[in-house]
Amino acid sequence: MAALVDDASGIPRGQLAPDAAIVELYASATPVDELHPIDRLLVESGIALERVRQIAPAGRVSLAGEILARRPPEHTRAARSPQEWLEVAEHRAYCGHDFHQRRSRARATDIARVYAVCADVSRRPLTWVRQQVIADSVGCCDRHVRRYLSWLLQQELLHEVVPATRVPRMASAAAEAARARIDEARAARARAEIEAIHQGATPEQAAAAARREHPDPDPMPEADALVTIAPVYELRVPLDPAELAERAVLDATARIIDQAAEQHVSENVLPPVGVTHDLASSDVRGVDNGPASPDSSTQKGFDQAISRPEGGSATRSSRAERAARRLLDALLEPRLLDGVTLRWLTAAVRPLVLRHGWTDRQLADQIQGALPGVAGTARLPYHVADPRSWIAKRLALACPTMPPQILADVDEHVRTVHARRRSLQASVSITDEAIRRRAAAAACRLCDELGWLAAGDQVARCTHDADNGGW
Repeated sequence: MAALVDDASGIPRGQLAPDAAIVELYASATPVDELHPIDRLLVESGIALERVRQIAPAGRVSLAGEILARRPPEHTRAARSPQEWLEVAEHRAYCGHDFHQRRSRARATDIARVYAVCADVSRRPLTWVRQQVIADSVGCCDRHVRRYLSWLLQQELLHEVVPATRVPRMASAAAEAARARIDEARAARARAEIEAIHQGATPEQAAAAARREHPDPDPMPEADALVTIAPVYELRVPLDPAELAERAVLDATARIIDQAAEQHVSENVLPPVGVTHDLASSDVRGVDNGPASPDSSTQKGFDQAISRPEGGSATRSSRAERAARRLLDALLEPRLLDGVTLRWLTAAVRPLVLRHGWTDRQLADQIQGALPGVAGTARLPYHVADPRSWIAKRLALACPTMPPQILADVDEHVRTVHARRRSLQASVSITDEAIRRRAAAAACRLCDELGWLAAGDQVARCTHDADNGGW
């Protein structure tokens, strides 16, 4: 803000002029930016601003809760343009196995094209159109539109952002004024009737005179008490294999960070949990409830003799020793305990426990479970000749920053990515083969458009070879 200065005297006038940047910022603001956060959420979800203003506040809150509770399908993203989404929908319709007739595939493509044409991509790729409008534009009935809409939702090409529902309507000012006029007329008629009775008229005469003097005002037409909300859908397309692999790596990294944070909180931030673990696993001497020293009866309370525990029994065990003790007590199979001592196992697991924060469960999975992505690591055999060598080799194969469970999750994500890639390649090959057959049938003069050759009562698949007549 800049102060206005008088050019003649040089004295400030006491008024402030806004800067040009602030004026430009206010000028660029839209009516949507000035709304309440709940109203802005409803508008950004595809509900018209005029329709939002008709909804009662309680209905807006409940509708916003339903919108926030809905999650888009996994492994999908919002379409960048309606054309991109329409290409994916046409590919699914013609290359999938859901529609076996050309007419059904064409109808599915036409309905998808209507959704793409009616999409608004100013903020999000949202589309909303009534089913009757789609049926009239495509030339089918509502039942077919509902069928193809359910197919698009099943294929995860559409995400229902706003459900079809009815919410309470906000009372208008005109309706409130009409109700007030009706109440005032009734009160005036009651007062006039009482005055007429006091003047000696009968109740019937008083009621008729009051009704003539104060008639009821014209009632307003009652509007519907509920506002109908049409469903709003978001155009979604599947993620590319590269994006799936990147998301899998990010999810695995997030899980590692969450596990490390949870372990840090349980060990360093929450003392009761750590104290409970220490007391459960360390060698703590019990309370001495025996008699005191022989001369304690003649001494004061603060001079009484105290029996101290021995030096070695009061030492708490380390985290590695506690993990090794739990492995020996409950987690490892009995065939892995032959010749394995607590001291040796503590030294073997100490690097993973102290440097990388491995838990006893993760150590048990590493020692006696099959490691994903590592060749030659089968599950625990029936007989282990040398348990120490087995444990040492399995711990040497461990990836310190990637416990077995995280490796299994990453391996599963990689397998899923490869499976999706193979499925995509198979669908592309099927599409190419279908295009090649369609082109050959269109170029052949011996058969029909579907590739069938008819000769009298015999019908066979045409070979498109003119030398032998297509047989």
